[in-house]
Amino acid sequence: MLLRLLLLICAPLCEPTGLFLTASPSRPTEGKSMTLACKTFPQKLDGQHQFRFYKDNLALGLDWNSFPELQIPAAWKEDSGSYWCEAKSMQQKVTRSPRVLIEVHRVPISNVSLKIQPPDGHLVEGEKLVLVCLVAEGTGDITFFWYKGALGLNLEVKTQRSLMAQFEIPAVTESDAEQYYCAADNSFGPRLSELVSITVKRPAEDRKELLTSGAIGIVGFITMAILFCCWLKRKIGRRSARDPPRNPPSPAPQESNYLNSQAPGQLQPEYENVNLVSGDKIYSLVYCVQQEQHSAVDKPPGIHTEDKDSLDIYSRLKKADLTDVDYEDAM
Repeated sequence: MLLRLLLLICAPLCEPTGLFLTASPSRPTEGKSMTLACKTFPQKLDGQHQFRFYKDNLALGLDWNSFPELQIPAAWKEDSGSYWCEAKSMQQKVTRSPRVLIEVHRVPISNVSLKIQPPDGHLVEGEKLVLVCLVAEGTGDITFFWYKGALGLNLEVKTQRSLMAQFEIPAVTESDAEQYYCAADNSFGPRLSELVSITVKRPAEDRKELLTSGAIGIVGFITMAILFCCWLKRKIGRRSARDPPRNPPSPAPQESNYLNSQAPGQLQPEYENVNLVSGDKIYSLVYCVQQEQHSAVDKPPGIHTEDKDSLDIYSRLKKADLTDVDYEDAM
């Protein structure tokens, strides 16, 4: 009877103590803290024990520690694995807990957006363009992509553990005026942002130079046109000088002293057809009569003499297959 009573009293003290490992939270997510605890059952260990934690056969920490918990500030996907702990008594007796498989869960990416600097998207050539790709949610290493145009010309790729990444164009040109978008991926598939339009204008100096060069070009064209017109006019004038007019110019009229003169100082031509046809030539005779000026005192009015200074001018005219015809018929 006495022996049975002693067994009942000593049984709880003589039973071996169980050691096990717990993780809090039980379903950890990337970027969040995780706490590992080494506990005993059915009773707690006294303060004379020291503890150490392991992951995949590698000790966590440098040495044994009297605190039965280990905190991981931010757990990541690579922190997933097999964990256990050990407890060592003052008598150097070591107790090991069973292995516990812990998986750190990754949060998928969501709400990808593209922000630009300057915000209005209007730039002048030579200014810097900043494209910032933002992710509202998502954990782990995120790969960011920047694309130009609706067809998706890839500009840059960056991988970093951050919800934000940026790409810069140090000095934009007119060819950079396009639509842009970005994408982000953390092993769940890429998520795309909306398209953002960028406009690029030339500086004011370039526009002035463009206008000036345009004005110079117009002035040059007008000058060439004027020079061409002057050259053409001179050419026509020289051709006219080489080809004299068919009718000789009339002599300048002179004032007559005669009262009844018809054309003062003008030679009075008289024509006479000689009507001579010889062979293939026709002759004509032209008289030029010069009126003399006399004083009204020497001669009475209405009486004046005419001296005919006859100048016979003969011209040969070729005729084509004409014989024994008159001059008028030949014309």
